Amino acid sequence: MKYKFTLLLNASTLACGCFLFGYHLGARHAEQKERRAQLVDSLFFYQKAGSTTGMEMKTRLGFEVLTLTREYESRFGCPTGTNSFAKQFADAKAVADQMERPLAPVNLLTNVSTNFSIHIKTAN
Repeated sequence: MKYKFTLLLNASTLACGCFLFGYHLGARHAEQKERRAQLVDSLFFYQKAGSTTGMEMKTRLGFEVLTLTREYESRFGCPTGTNSFAKQFADAKAVADQMERPLAPVNLLTNVSTNFSIHIKTAN
């Protein structure tokens, strides 16, 4: 009886683990698909935004492409292969690099010295 219970417990634990693993993979794939769609849409609108829409709109779309590209790259890596998304990602990465070039590097902002003290004098 004890052997059957242990066997049933192990089988149910394995089944639950397999279910959770499959669910996690499916959720990750769905999120990746959604991020791809957002990136492709933003890139499309950035490329179509010409001089008629003004530089402000093109700049906003450029920063959106920058954000989505860096986020996708950090979460899912750089796509490789000959599919259409790999080419679109390369185009988006070029736009992101172009938008990021004039920005101040993060390490420049973090190397600022923070060794200072504040003295507050109170009136006695």
